[in-house]
Amino acid sequence: MLMPPALLDGLDPQEVAEEQTAAATAVNEEDRIGLEAVQRAVGSRFAGRGHLSPKEPGVQLFYRALAEALVQEGTPGRE
Repeated sequence: MLMPPALLDGLDPQEVAEEQTAAATAVNEEDRIGLEAVQRAVGSRFAGRGHLSPKEPGVQLFYRALAEALVQEGTPGRE
């Protein structure tokens, strides 16, 4: 993890590295468990086909807003 050198003053760099590694490992393990569950669900015959789940409206909204902004940006006379 990157941090300003002043934050390490008086600390053992090896100990800081070990703590950061342990924290990253814990987060990655949580992510792995969640992603494996998603992969199992995707294989279900009840899972619908498509790019996005109906439970992901925020992602769809973002891409729609992005597309609209790009279209407006490329069209003369539109703001």
